[in-house]
Amino acid sequence: MATKVLLDLDTGIDDALAICYVLGSPDLELIGVTATFGNVSQTQSVSNALSVLHLLGRDDIPVYPGACYPLGWETPTPFEPPPAVKAIHGPRGLGELALLPSPRPAEKLSAPKAINHLCRSLGHSLAIVATGPLTNLALALDQDPEALSYAGAISCMGGSFLAPGNVTPYAESNIINDPEAASQVLSGPWIATWNQHHECTQVPKVIGLDVTMKTILTRQQTSRWSQLNQTGRRLAILADFYIDAYQRNNPTMDGCALHDPLAVAVIDHPQLVDGPIAPVSVILNGPERARTLIEDSDSSVALTDKSLQVALEVDSQKAALTIIDAINHCLLQCN
Repeated sequence: MATKVLLDLDTGIDDALAICYVLGSPDLELIGVTATFGNVSQTQSVSNALSVLHLLGRDDIPVYPGACYPLGWETPTPFEPPPAVKAIHGPRGLGELALLPSPRPAEKLSAPKAINHLCRSLGHSLAIVATGPLTNLALALDQDPEALSYAGAISCMGGSFLAPGNVTPYAESNIINDPEAASQVLSGPWIATWNQHHECTQVPKVIGLDVTMKTILTRQQTSRWSQLNQTGRRLAILADFYIDAYQRNNPTMDGCALHDPLAVAVIDHPQLVDGPIAPVSVILNGPERARTLIEDSDSSVALTDKSLQVALEVDSQKAALTIIDAINHCLLQCN
């Protein structure tokens, strides 16, 4: 039976590729998207998720509106990404790809309530993959402190542990966009309840820059999408914009990093990554704000209560091929 997947997205380019991955994997079933701010505003994230699903012929998949700004935001003004992020993902988050607006609206149920409802109702058959700031998950924990622990698997794209950050020398973008939410999710007491429900057989995963920056999509691969069909040509336009941004910022990289798709891929192929199972902390003050750390601990109690698997190693070639194969399969189902 396919694992049911809820994607928590700040719907930019690699988030769109993550949607394609889930739809193309025979072992996964996309049951919903919760949209938050990050690569784009929350409003744009919702719109992009609806439009990408419409492009892929999946208007049946619900999109739930989530957080508009980080925890502790001083004013209730919606978050807007800085110019550097817009240069990477485009002014509306999908590069130069102009998609038709979706014919349907987002759901009325909020993202945190949807997360908790799906965790409680689906239990271990549900996997949650968070590829933006962790604000929606933190708000879900505020409303129901134990609901997340009923899910079967959780994978969060964020952080940098041995690798440098991509916003500051220490901080990765998803974490720095809401460090307080990241701390609440990655170090929260819900992890102890999770381990009680799973008997430590399945540990939530943190997929950071240590592994995503090694998992690469090349222009040669996107050119093959262009040859498949009209949807493939549109996805290639999307991905090539991302590759162009990487060529400006990382000229030695032969393509772009598959950040968010890798966080999805480890749900049905956990062997793609490896790393320690240990407590994780997030620095909240000072010049290293939003830095993620692997905590040393010799205490079995601490390990049981706080531990996540931190991905530090990846079979990068196999991971990239796995992701590309799933996206190819998704595109072949489209026009």
